[in-house]
Amino acid sequence: MISMPDEPFRGAKGIFPQIWCEWGSIALAEVLATRGFGQWTFVSAKLPESLSGHAWLELRCKDGDSVYSVDVTLDQFPEWNEFYVGPGRSPASTKFTQIDYVGPWEEWPVTRNNDSFARYADIMLDYLNVS
Repeated sequence: MISMPDEPFRGAKGIFPQIWCEWGSIALAEVLATRGFGQWTFVSAKLPESLSGHAWLELRCKDGDSVYSVDVTLDQFPEWNEFYVGPGRSPASTKFTQIDYVGPWEEWPVTRNNDSFARYADIMLDYLNVS
C-alpha cells in the first residue's frame, strides 16, 4: 500500500498505519479473494464506551468461528509492534470488544454512502495486476 502510487486521500501515506484499517482491510480482502484465498469477513469494532474503532479481516469456518486473521494495521497501537497474520482472532479483539459490524465488506453500512473503499480496492487490484 505504501509503495503503490495511489492512496485513498491526499497525505494518507504519511500517517500509515493510523486510520488505514478499513481501506487496508477492504483492499486486502479483494486481493485475497481474487487470488483464490477465500472470502474474508470484515470486522469493525470499537473500544468500550468510545467512538474509537478498528477493523481487520477474519477467515471463518462454516460455524462462524475465526480460523485465521489478518490485521494489516495492528501496529498503529502501542501494545503491538507489527501487523498480525495468524490463527484465531486479531489481538485487537482483546482491546476493541464492542463489535460494530461483521460480514462482507460490501455490506458494511459505511460503504452505502462512501465508495472510496471500493475504488481504492479496485486501484489495489490494478496495481497488483490481479483484477
